[in-house]
Amino acid sequence: MLQFILGRAGTGKTEWLFARMKALAESGGKAIYLVPEQYSFEAERQVSRRFGAAALNVRVWSFTRLCDGVFREYGGLGEVRLTKTARYLLMSVAVDEARDILSLYRRAAARTAFLETLTAACGEFNRPRKNKTKSQFNSPDKRFIFRTLAKI
Repeated sequence: MLQFILGRAGTGKTEWLFARMKALAESGGKAIYLVPEQYSFEAERQVSRRFGAAALNVRVWSFTRLCDGVFREYGGLGEVRLTKTARYLLMSVAVDEARDILSLYRRAAARTAFLETLTAACGEFNRPRKNKTKSQFNSPDKRFIFRTLAKI
């Protein structure tokens, strides 16, 4: 059931919502707490802190996660996607493991900006390209780029 909770700031909307979600979660019911993208981590911490073990029955979703959940449940574009933070974490682990063989990027590898740039570059490889043929990806320039990235 979808329910809108409206009211001015400081009227107890959040407390009322958390009380209802906690009661539902403790009775074995499931709830979705829909929050803005930038608030999802803090909301998950709040739910976990307030609900304890019952927090497993509450899903804290941003609008992006909501879309992924709908597509996963009902088909469509429901692919498993890593969050930006998870991609940075994986890239950090990969760079740490390759640190001994890095020569050109050894100093840069310690910087957060390098991880961001490297993660963005890898993301570019995953984007679909329009009007690209297999031979265009197999050009000498592309092979050089792929070999260089493999060394990183």
